[in-house]
Amino acid sequence: SIGNLMRLKEVFFDNNGLTGQIPSTIGFLKELEKLDLYDNELSGSIPKEISDMSSLARFWASKNNLNGLIPSEIGLMSDSLVHFCVNHNSLEGTIPNKLSNLWKMHTLCLEHNRLTGRFFENNIADMKNMVYLYMDNNDLSGSIPGSIKRLKFLKEMTLHKNKLYGTIPDAIGYLSRLTKIL
Repeated sequence: SIGNLMRLKEVFFDNNGLTGQIPSTIGFLKELEKLDLYDNELSGSIPKEISDMSSLARFWASKNNLNGLIPSEIGLMSDSLVHFCVNHNSLEGTIPNKLSNLWKMHTLCLEHNRLTGRFFENNIADMKNMVYLYMDNNDLSGSIPGSIKRLKFLKEMTLHKNKLYGTIPDAIGYLSRLTKIL
């Protein structure tokens, strides 16, 4: 199994026709830094064992057929995870609160899934190094809180096609690097 390849640093299986599930043995790859699985036909859920990958900085599994919940254990990867992209899948449920522990997070791509719950209930504003935040085309609700001003490095944020309500907070004006908001 792939879990036996303990010295792997990078895996790029993107843009293929791979099927099946992401094996839980992937968690044995403690030195893996980049795992790109996007644009395949992978199904099943994201294995919680991914959180055992203590060096993983980038996980891209966009454009697959993944379903189920985003494992809350991913929030334990605060010392490594910088890019987490699982957009264009069929993930459901709420965004785990523990994701706010990912203080190094630069890119979070959750758009085009079936995610529900309150948008900022999970303190995404605690991810102070966020540059790209994509959450459109889900079923998220709630309002945009003033705490969004803590995302001072944010350049792009997509929130359209959700169920957000309320006013646009003045705090958006503090996001001086913002070039795109949808």
